[in-house]
Amino acid sequence: MDFQTRLYELDEINSCLYDIGFTKLSVYSSYEKVIAENNQTEKFLYECSF
Repeated sequence: MDFQTRLYELDEINSCLYDIGFTKLSVYSSYEKVIAENNQTEKFLYECSF
């Protein structure tokens, strides 16, 4: 299997998520729901709702 990794900047994917119908987005930097504030994090976790 071939896998590809795409690294996103903070807020870069937000417009795509809004375009497909999500109305509320929260972006966290950890599973403890610490709000992501900049690109100096290992991962972005998105919580999306309609």
